[in-house]
Amino acid sequence: MTVVAEEILAKLDPKTRQRVQLATEVDVKKQQTPSIGLNLALKGGLGYGRQILIWGSKSSAKSSLCLQMIGQAQKEGKVCAWIDAEMSYSEEWAQKLGVDTDKLIVSQARTINEMVDVGVALMNAGVDLIVVDSITSLLPAIYFEKGTDELKELENTKQIGAESRDFSNAWKMLNYANNKVKPTMLVLISQSRNNISAMYTSQQPSGGQATKFYSSTVIKLFSSESDNQAIKGKIAVGDKLI
Repeated sequence: MTVVAEEILAKLDPKTRQRVQLATEVDVKKQQTPSIGLNLALKGGLGYGRQILIWGSKSSAKSSLCLQMIGQAQKEGKVCAWIDAEMSYSEEWAQKLGVDTDKLIVSQARTINEMVDVGVALMNAGVDLIVVDSITSLLPAIYFEKGTDELKELENTKQIGAESRDFSNAWKMLNYANNKVKPTMLVLISQSRNNISAMYTSQQPSGGQATKFYSSTVIKLFSSESDNQAIKGKIAVGDKLI
C-alpha cells in the first residue's frame, strides 16, 4: 500500500500541521533589481524571506544598487527600511535614484546589537525590505564596557573572533525572526577586506563565515578592470559572472 504525502499530513496533530506543508506550497516572491543581467541570473530577482549579501570594492555602487531596488519595491507597494550604520545616508541621492523618501524608514545603528534590535522590530512590524549599510561599520560588544554604552580603550578590545561570533548570533536571531509575520528581504552590504595567508592574499567580505553561510544569495560588485580580472581567475565551474 502506497502512502501519499497528503495522507501523512492528515494524520498530524493541528499544532504540527501548522508547521509543515507540501514542497509545492513553498512560494518565494521575487524582487527585481535594477540590473537586467542580474535578474536573469537570479531567475527573476532576489527572494523575500531571505538574507542577501552584497559586497565588493569601494565605489562599486553597492548602496546605489540597493537604493534603486528600494525605489522599485516602493512602486509595488512594499514598505522598505534603511539601517544606516555608516552614517552616510543622503536623502538627496536617494531621491535621485527613485526612492520615495517620505515612505522610507531610516534608522541609525552603531553596534551589532542595535542592528539586530532594530531589524527584529521592523520584521515584527511587517516591513518588506531591510537594507543594512554596511555591516562593516558595526561595532561588536567587546568594544564596550560590560552593561554600558561606554567605549573601552582600544588596547582592551583585542579578542580573536569576537566580531565573527557576534555576527553569527545576529544572523541566527534575524533568521529566526524572519517569516514569522511575513517574508522580509534582509540585504546586507559589506565592504571588501584582504585575507592575508602564508601563500597569498585574497579578498573576502567582512563579517565572518556565518555572514556568507546565512545568505541565500551573495553578490560581488567590482569597480575596476583589475578587480574584474582578479575575480575571473577564481570563478569555479558552474558559477555565473554578471
